[in-house]
Amino acid sequence: MKHTTHSFKTVATKGGKQYVEVKDRLLYLAHHFEGEYSIETDYRYFASRKMWVVKATVTLTQNEATNTYTGLAQELESEKYGTVNNTSALENAETSAVGRALAMAGIGIESGIASADEVRKAESRAERNKLGKPEGEVPKQAASTEAAALAVVTDEQKAEMTRLLTHEAFTEKQRAAALATLPTMSEPAALQAIQTMKGRITEHESKKA
Repeated sequence: MKHTTHSFKTVATKGGKQYVEVKDRLLYLAHHFEGEYSIETDYRYFASRKMWVVKATVTLTQNEATNTYTGLAQELESEKYGTVNNTSALENAETSAVGRALAMAGIGIESGIASADEVRKAESRAERNKLGKPEGEVPKQAASTEAAALAVVTDEQKAEMTRLLTHEAFTEKQRAAALATLPTMSEPAALQAIQTMKGRITEHESKKA
């Protein structure tokens, strides 16, 4: 899937890198994408962890070719009044999931798949942890379960993704973006990415037949 050359507006995070916000990736689709598109989201709630997990699916149709991309995100509900995740954890996760799905499609990946929104959240959490001021108290059992869910990508998954990315179904830009985010990817996210890659390769091969 090729996109019209577009210069995305970027914002700098505390780390100094330039990232594209999710809203700007969406604006690109609405005003600059030369084709048809759809965005669907699905979610699950894990009560024991007070955690929302959202899967976003972006379907792009251009020049009689249709490709589908997915993105995953999760957010913990906060008990601290006034924080975003106190009232909008689901919406927060949905935004991140949509942003990642668009990034998997190669849209707005100036410095990697993560959006400026995600990087800001990560920096904010790191700062709170540094100051000893977590966003909300999470039961120890829930915290340990969440940690298990966020287990880092395995060596086998890294090797599999690297192998899959050599296929001609992926552009150099998409390949570079995926490899850049691979070291910090969680195991569940890596599993989803592998499934998405295999599906894309299968679709690519069927079109060649």
